[in-house]
Amino acid sequence: MKKILIVDKDQFGYHISPYKYATYLSGEFEVTYICWDEGREKAGHKSVEVIYLQKKGPKVLRFFTLISRISGTIRTGDFDFVFLVYFFGCSLIRILNPFRKINLDIKTVSVLSETKKNRLYDSLLSVESKLFKNVSVLNEMTGKKLGIRNFHVLPLGSESFVEKKVENGFFDFLYVGTLSNRNIMEMVIGFKLFLSSISKSTHYDLVRLVLVGVGYGNEKEEIQEFAKAEGLSEQIIAHGYVPYDQLHKYFQQSKAGVSYVPITPYYTDQPPTKTIEYLISGLPVLATNTNANRELVNEKNGILIQDSAEEAGVGFLNLYESYSKYDSEKIKTESQIYSWDQIVNHNLKEYLNSI
Repeated sequence: MKKILIVDKDQFGYHISPYKYATYLSGEFEVTYICWDEGREKAGHKSVEVIYLQKKGPKVLRFFTLISRISGTIRTGDFDFVFLVYFFGCSLIRILNPFRKINLDIKTVSVLSETKKNRLYDSLLSVESKLFKNVSVLNEMTGKKLGIRNFHVLPLGSESFVEKKVENGFFDFLYVGTLSNRNIMEMVIGFKLFLSSISKSTHYDLVRLVLVGVGYGNEKEEIQEFAKAEGLSEQIIAHGYVPYDQLHKYFQQSKAGVSYVPITPYYTDQPPTKTIEYLISGLPVLATNTNANRELVNEKNGILIQDSAEEAGVGFLNLYESYSKYDSEKIKTESQIYSWDQIVNHNLKEYLNSI
């Protein structure tokens, strides 16, 4: 059985993609996973050996401790592959282990709101990636943006959160994700405009926007205050943080998903996880017209809009009125290419064996 080491700074179980790689690969590979112990509840898995590193001392010391421990594990572990999830400075691992088969996995480019910082971060990422012979990226746009000549596309994956629909009597639009840096109030105001346009409908009170997630600031409170001021507290509901394994009921009760991402140079090529989660769960999607969303959303599974309150309002209305035309099972079936089973068993395994 071949041996693979997965390296990720995030604690095992809290960065979904490498966690899923580890668990799915463990059936055919001897998997070891090295990461920080961030003091969170540990997500165990009987077939994955997890090495937790204690996160102690000042940042600089922690960084060199991380590099040293990872390199030591690589040298003594006799691994066939090392799957390294990018973090700043990780190219030192390549330099210290020049003859090992190491794949650099890039999950994101910089999505900060400051253009200069994005350029600096992406430039550093591009330089570090040049030291690796094997690099995997989320999509072709990411690889080309970073100037990587040879790369392998390893898309985002998801699991279906809907095994069986649950009827709760409401028409729920579901938003799952961060509330920060998303101009989320534009979407919320757009929903209010949509409600105004159907205010005479007999089903008006049964249409809701359900938001699951938190931000770095007081975004949740801002949404709740807006809803209260507009008399819409029963129709604009911000739940806050919900653990990943408890999201199922929200997907099962919802009619459609909302993937509202600002259309900016730093977001447009980044595939939104939420779009894939909605589609693979059979939900039609109202999504902003980013480059990445255009690759996922079409007339059979959703509607694309511009990133403004007015456009969002029209989009909510169009999806609501045309909801009956969407075939949930067909959406789910056609999105199986993004399932973890497909991505790991029919992409990642073949790629690793080709290195």
